[in-house]
Amino acid sequence: MKRILLILSLIAIPGLLIAGPKDDESKKIYKGIRGGFQSSTFAVDEGDSPDGLGSFYLGIFGGKKLGPSKLLSIYSGLTFYQSGADDKDFGEVKLSYISLPVSLRVKLGPVYAFGGANAAIKVGESLSGPIEQADLDFESFDAGAQIGVGVKFLMLSAELKYNFGLIEIEDGIKTSHLQAGLCLFL
Repeated sequence: MKRILLILSLIAIPGLLIAGPKDDESKKIYKGIRGGFQSSTFAVDEGDSPDGLGSFYLGIFGGKKLGPSKLLSIYSGLTFYQSGADDKDFGEVKLSYISLPVSLRVKLGPVYAFGGANAAIKVGESLSGPIEQADLDFESFDAGAQIGVGVKFLMLSAELKYNFGLIEIEDGIKTSHLQAGLCLFL
């Protein structure tokens, strides 16, 4: 029940940004959906990092332009993604998250760059292979910093984003992932 209430609370925050008028150059609010491919792995303090895990991400976003120009904006949203590792020696780990990113975006013409932070709540966990026998207790919360670039053409944009974990989800283990995908502005 607590997890459901937390997820509903996370939906309300970006919902304030997403609800609003349609995006056009005269409006200060924009919104849309995003999705694409994600490659993730674990950054391990001791020893070699395991092989990466390929998966997808899907989410909604909304933003508010800051000031009189189109140069700066702040945006947020909700994103579902899977993070983990897939290694022939220890098996596969898939951690499913709902993430709440908050970023500052700088736009020059069709090109933009952004950076910020995100908080993520684990909503699922799957272990297969030899790692199932390990005594692991992955944290239910993750936080990271992100940087990225994108280019917008009409109602679509292509983005490339890197997220690196700031907290350990297990002793000596942090998440990191690279996302490449498309955004549809509504």
